[in-house]
Amino acid sequence: MADINKFGNDIQTFRNGLLNYTHSFNSVDNLFFKSNSSKLNQQFLKVDIKNLEYDNKKILKFFPIEFEEFVTREQTDSSNTTLAAQNEKITDLENQVVDLQTQLEVANQSTAEKDAKNAEKLAIKDVIIELRILNGEGKSATDFSEDFPYVSLETPE
Repeated sequence: MADINKFGNDIQTFRNGLLNYTHSFNSVDNLFFKSNSSKLNQQFLKVDIKNLEYDNKKILKFFPIEFEEFVTREQTDSSNTTLAAQNEKITDLENQVVDLQTQLEVANQSTAEKDAKNAEKLAIKDVIIELRILNGEGKSATDFSEDFPYVSLETPE
């Protein structure tokens, strides 16, 4: 940056086309550059641009020339449609989750009711078998059948 400030007037006159720039060559015809020179042509290089017209066919062989970063209205509309479809799918999935949670709660309630009924059934069985033992029909719970009315397994003599 210091070089630009040092040659500020020369650069401005060169830009305006008033400075005649000549390349600086050394004794063997190589371009001569010196990092701390007081001459503009020894520190900066002038590059002549001769072909300002571009052949799109040649450029197309190597690079796309369309603007890809700009989005067309059709793409915006399709992205909005896609977004709406995704939101609808998310809503459907959320509704399915709620339905499955409801079904799970119902299943848990029926399981709890079933467990309560089984516990009640076992309590009734224990009471009936205990009464049968007191009545002298058997000596332990293994002496009675597993099915209601829990009759004695021993055959009467």
